[in-house]
Amino acid sequence: MGLSVCVGMQPKKGSFLKRAESFPDILDKIAECVREYVMLKGIGDLCYANIGPEAMVIGIHPAEEEMYFYVESGYLICSAKTSSVGPGYHAFIVELLEHVESQCGFSWDWDNEEMGFEDECGYHQHKDYQLLQEAMCYHLQVLARHLINHGSGDKLSISLPLDLRIEHSYFTISPMGPWDKEFFQEIDQSDLSEIPIKAEKFFAWWNKDMDALFWKNFGLVRMWTEIKWRPPLDQEDRAGYLLSTTLQCFEKARELSGGSIQLPEEEIQEMQTLLTLEDYYIPKPGLIGYYRLDRRTRLTGNWSILLPGYFYESDETEENQVRYFHKDKSIFAHSHSDLRGIVPEFPVDEEIDQDNLGVFTFENDTCVGKATLIRAPESEGGYQMLICHVAVLGSLCTVMLAMDNDDDIDWAIETFKSIEPQIEPTYTVQKACRNEHYG
Repeated sequence: MGLSVCVGMQPKKGSFLKRAESFPDILDKIAECVREYVMLKGIGDLCYANIGPEAMVIGIHPAEEEMYFYVESGYLICSAKTSSVGPGYHAFIVELLEHVESQCGFSWDWDNEEMGFEDECGYHQHKDYQLLQEAMCYHLQVLARHLINHGSGDKLSISLPLDLRIEHSYFTISPMGPWDKEFFQEIDQSDLSEIPIKAEKFFAWWNKDMDALFWKNFGLVRMWTEIKWRPPLDQEDRAGYLLSTTLQCFEKARELSGGSIQLPEEEIQEMQTLLTLEDYYIPKPGLIGYYRLDRRTRLTGNWSILLPGYFYESDETEENQVRYFHKDKSIFAHSHSDLRGIVPEFPVDEEIDQDNLGVFTFENDTCVGKATLIRAPESEGGYQMLICHVAVLGSLCTVMLAMDNDDDIDWAIETFKSIEPQIEPTYTVQKACRNEHYG
């Protein structure tokens, strides 16, 4: 459910003196044109591109999926969903595509029913921004009605990554934060002319200009959905880039408003601290940011575990292994499949079974688990480790939860019991291989 823009073009045929442009050539021209445009608009530091021979994605706003360029049926097609961010973003995408037309010397096909090319809001044709806002308000009302009447209860997610599954009490979460059911009930029962007041709160980009509210909301979306509230591990850690550019968003909002706009000062101070901190950090509870909370975190082999969102992930493990860590806790996991389709037997280690400090089990509708608590030799630190095995039909997951503090045993047992299988689709772009930051 959502509003979008989809256009396409076919390369001009070559002649005896001039060869036809290839799709990779066209993609490179478009990428450079987009680079110039976002730099001109002052958001180059916030955008990126992944470019391949027959596909390209361009990230403009953290509240929305990337613009997706791909080759199909002899067309180069651009598809961009816009309703997660709002009317300002929709207008920006339309005008960006028009700029690409003028600079690259070709014309998009904006109206082709057979290929599905159209601007669903009609902004390319009428250029009436008020009509565009009304279209987004109508979309929001339809969305509200759907959430109220067809939702499966609480914990609904709007326009968020599939792997951002948090454990918290809420009705709905979106890139702009959590929302209670009453918010959508009021929208559902409102006249269309009354919805803009709430739409301005829901959409991250409501006004056409990149005003103070735009920059504030860009920062808010970053804080809710991308900031993991931990210090960067090193100069290569993307956390440093996210923290510094998000702080720049709030500074821009403060500057454009003359200091009058209300900003999340406590969270801003926390981000400033994180940029200079060289130690582990536990973020304050109750403030902006989904990664402050426990979230369903992927393991290997379609398994998952419940961990605080601010834990680090190591990139030094093998393909079928994963490791998460934070301060005095470390989680190491791997899994394997049993092609016979039966529940795999738990491994037997007589030495571990003999020296165990406790055995814990659980069983539910989907899986069965057994965990053994042991202590490492004093020569290796003397820390405690919970060795966990969880099995379902055809798959076994092994997780080792190591902790320096004996008081964390209860945490380890509850974390062990949170291990479960999960199978979800993932969004990938074939052959998109060259990554570039526009800033």
